[in-house]
Amino acid sequence: MWCRLERRSACLTLTDFSPAMCGRLRSVPDARVVRCDAARLPLGAASFGTVVANHMLYHLDDPDAALAEFARVLRRCAGRSAGCQRRSSRRGYGWMVASGSGSTRC
Repeated sequence: MWCRLERRSACLTLTDFSPAMCGRLRSVPDARVVRCDAARLPLGAASFGTVVANHMLYHLDDPDAALAEFARVLRRCAGRSAGCQRRSSRRGYGWMVASGSGSTRC
């Protein structure tokens, strides 16, 4: 999808904890890749218009900490989306709806 967008008005930052996955992500044209822990993002507060956490929260030791970090780096009224594989993984997603437009797909 990123390859089809007009990039003059968009920036893409991809993050992952795995060095191997970060290596693969570096093949995405014009994307910034940051190796980091989702619970401790080395990114500025209110610096992103959208955060997408797709099928990853259930891999974390502390998904609530990651959700707090996502909220911290999002600008007010920003977009947010998280995908998970099962309804029991929805725990903690209330911030997405309570803080503005967002979607959780399970």
